[in-house]
Amino acid sequence: MVKHCQSVKNFQLIPEKVMACVEEIEKKIKGDISGYKRDYLLETISAVATRQRKNDNGEYLPAQIQKSYLKKLIPQGDKYLDGLVNTNIIRRSGQYTPGERSFEYSIEPNFKSPYARLPLTNAKLIRRLQVVYNNKKTKNSKSVRGRSEQVKYLRKLTMTEDVFDAIERHYSYKQTDSYNYALASATKIQNRSFSFSVDKTSQRFHSNITNMPKILIPYLRINGKSLNEADVNNCQPYLTAGLLKHPQRFAEFTLDEDLFMMLNSLVVPDNQDVKTYTSLTTKGEIYEFLRDHAWQRGIPLSNDPEDARSQVKKELFRIMFGLSYVPAEKSGNRIQREMTLLFKEKFPTVWNLFSQIKGDYHIYNRFAILLQRVESHIILDIVAKEIENQKLGPFLTKHDSVFLVDNVEAVEEILTNSFQNFTGFSPKISINRHKEV
Repeated sequence: MVKHCQSVKNFQLIPEKVMACVEEIEKKIKGDISGYKRDYLLETISAVATRQRKNDNGEYLPAQIQKSYLKKLIPQGDKYLDGLVNTNIIRRSGQYTPGERSFEYSIEPNFKSPYARLPLTNAKLIRRLQVVYNNKKTKNSKSVRGRSEQVKYLRKLTMTEDVFDAIERHYSYKQTDSYNYALASATKIQNRSFSFSVDKTSQRFHSNITNMPKILIPYLRINGKSLNEADVNNCQPYLTAGLLKHPQRFAEFTLDEDLFMMLNSLVVPDNQDVKTYTSLTTKGEIYEFLRDHAWQRGIPLSNDPEDARSQVKKELFRIMFGLSYVPAEKSGNRIQREMTLLFKEKFPTVWNLFSQIKGDYHIYNRFAILLQRVESHIILDIVAKEIENQKLGPFLTKHDSVFLVDNVEAVEEILTNSFQNFTGFSPKISINRHKEV
C-alpha cells in the first residue's frame, strides 16, 4: 500500500554543511537569544531553505522573507535570522521597501550543499507552525477572491512518501540546486505549507505546483487519487497567432494605453510568413520547425532532439519577449545570434510586428504581460469556472495547463473550446495521464 505524507509529520531541511557545524553556530549566537532552542534555530534555517524560488526561466532565486512573518512562525525568529546572517551562514541581499519588498535570503555559498531532511518532534512548535499556515491560507483566500475555485482542492493535496526515494534516484550529487528545490517542493506539501496568490500584473495564479519539478507530479494525490494533466501546447507562441488575427480583442487586456491604441488600429499584412508562423504555432510545431532549421544551418544545439527543443523554446521566448535586436557576434553568443537571424529570416513580418508591439527598452515587457493576462483570463475566468460549474471534480491550474483527477476528455473539450473561441484557432492539447507509482 502506498503511504501518503500526512499532517502528523513535519520535517526541516538543513544543508549538510550547516548541520555539520551546528554546535559551533550555537556557541556564537545562543548568548544573544533569551530562551534559545536548537529547534528554533533549525526551523529558521529551514524557512530559508524551503522558500528558495524558481522563476519561469528555470533560474533559482533567494527566498523573500518578512521578519514579521518569521516571528509568527518561530519565537524570536528575527533574532535567529540576524544571528545566522552575522555568522555568515545565511546571506541577506536585495533591498527592503516597507510594505512592498522584503530582503532576500539564501544559504551562503560556502555552506551550500544537499539538504538533510530532519523530523521535527517539537509538538509546541509544530502546532504554532500549523496555526500560522492556516491563518495565512485564510488571508490569502481573500486575495484570490473571484479566482478561488481551486484553493479548496490545493488544501487537499498530498504526496506519496516514496517521492523522496524518487528524488534521490533522479538527481546526481552535483545537481545541488535542483535536488534541493525538488526536496523543498515535496516537503512543503508534506508539512501542509500551502501558498497561493494571484499576481497583480499578469493575473497569473501561483501555488505550490506552479514551478514544481515534473518528476514530482506522478506522486501528487487529491483524495488519494493521482492527477492527470491537460496542457495547451506552446501556449505563448499559440496566443501570438491569435493576437495577429484579432489584435483588437487582445487590446482589452493590456495595461499600457499606447499599446491599447496600437493594437486597436493594427493591420496585419496577409504575408506568407505570417501564414506559416500561424500554422506552426497553432499546430504546436514551431519549436520543432526552428530546431530542424537550426540543425540544417549548423547552429550548435544539442544533438538530443528533446534537449535541442528546450534550447529552441528558450531562444524563442527571448526573441518574442526580450528586446528586439540581433546579438553581436562574439564568443559564447553564437546560438543567440544565429537563432535570432533564423527567426528574422523565416518570419520577417512577424519580427517587425513583434518589435512594434514591444516598443523600446523601457516598455518591451508589455508584450509578455499582455499574453500572460490573456492566458490567465482564459484559464481562470473561463476554463476553471466551467470545470467547477460542470462539477467535473478536483482540479488545479498551472498557467496553461490543468491538473485533474477525473473527466479528462470533458476538460480537454473545455480547454479547446475556450481557447478557440478567444483566438480563432483550435489549440493542440496534450494529455498526460500520471499512473499510480
